Amino acid sequence: MAAAAGKPVYVEKPMARTYSECLEMIDRCQSAEVPLFVAYYRRALPHFLRIKALLDEGAIGEIRTVHINLKQAVEADLMTKLDDNWRVNPEIAGGGYFF
Repeated sequence: MAAAAGKPVYVEKPMARTYSECLEMIDRCQSAEVPLFVAYYRRALPHFLRIKALLDEGAIGEIRTVHINLKQAVEADLMTKLDDNWRVNPEIAGGGYFF
């Protein structure tokens, strides 16, 4: 609807639930001659730009693997609560937790 109204389209990740939905979004934006943006803003934040510069300079050596360790409480109830959990409702969230 935004493309049809001549408005630029800015979407969060994931862009869509399926590959065919992505193609449809691209087609509609191209037909309406409006840009389609996917929210990858973090790559332009100073912290990530500095990391990228260090990698490009070889300052920390050759990267062969990356390990991420999140420090946050695990809420098992959230993962198993399916009846009213929007994250696993395809009509609202698309593909669920790992899509």
